Amino acid sequence: MNILIAEDELYLAQSISNALVEHLNNPNITLVTTVNDAVNQTKNFDIVILSATLNGNIYNIIEKYNNATIILLI
Repeated sequence: MNILIAEDELYLAQSISNALVEHLNNPNITLVTTVNDAVNQTKNFDIVILSATLNGNIYNIIEKYNNATIILLI
């Protein structure tokens, strides 16, 4: 399972990642802290965990990964 975490607070992103690794069977997790880093990824992701407070236009991330399950952190 490929998971993208787009969160500008790195400690929070790492906490989410650690919890997912603990509870899922070998997830492939990518952490990014900017919208540009997220949209420049070349992988297809099954799940995108997206911070609503991320600087930039988060709709670009939603458009790019429209086939993924998107979880919006408010």
